Amino acid sequence: MFTGSIKNIIMAGLVNRRVADTPRRARLLDRIGRAAFGHGNGWGSDKAAMHQHPSIMNLNLARVAPLVWPHLSVIDGYVAMEGNGPIWGTPVEWQVAFAGVDPLAVDVTALELMGFRLDEIGYLHHCAKLGLGKFLPDEITVVGNTSRTQVERNFVRHPRETMQRNWKTADIDDWLLRPLRPTAPPSTMDQAKEGGTADDRCR
Repeated sequence: MFTGSIKNIIMAGLVNRRVADTPRRARLLDRIGRAAFGHGNGWGSDKAAMHQHPSIMNLNLARVAPLVWPHLSVIDGYVAMEGNGPIWGTPVEWQVAFAGVDPLAVDVTALELMGFRLDEIGYLHHCAKLGLGKFLPDEITVVGNTSRTQVERNFVRHPRETMQRNWKTADIDDWLLRPLRPTAPPSTMDQAKEGGTADDRCR
């Protein structure tokens, strides 16, 4: 329903499980795989595995977020999108850009100006609960060359909004705060600890 800087960074940071051909990639896959749920009998973090039921997807996004948390967040909203995004939506000439060193604050500022609330966006709600950044209006300092009233706009909601908002479950806090778990095949991680695969060591 809302894609800002945090979700884009997470999804861009995912590595397909099939490319764990070096110790460095194997370690990266294992770190993200420890945080993400629902990978079946595989391991790793390809994007297809991330896109599941809203409750799982939002949970996975929040648990992976601390592993790839950016130092600088930038949102290009000069041409935004509403409705059936992120591909088939309607372009919006919004003429706004956001930037900041607190990604959660940047995303929350953008979504509120678009007419959304933090408690509607599951992964951002989880990130706030995990204490990853500031999210209360009186904690966020906004500076710029325009006013809030000039850029506020109620963006058209996604046609599947009702389904996308179905991310809350009774035991969500328990899952959110669970410790990371090892997921990589032992043989792969053993190779990584030893300094690489046999092919790597021969190079």
